[in-house]
Amino acid sequence: MHYACYVFDDLDWSHRGEYMEAKHGISVALANDAVSDANRVLVDPDYNSESGRTVRIIVYS
Repeated sequence: MHYACYVFDDLDWSHRGEYMEAKHGISVALANDAVSDANRVLVDPDYNSESGRTVRIIVYS
């Protein structure tokens, strides 16, 4: 696992958007705002990802 600094232009929420809203109360708009936070922590790949193709983004709110 490594920590990285990426720039995200377009995120695909088609698989996890509804889950984030239901489980965490985080809307897609709020999640998109969070990824633009300069102080975010990005874990690539997400240590809980089954596919290994996702990243985990941690922000302070």
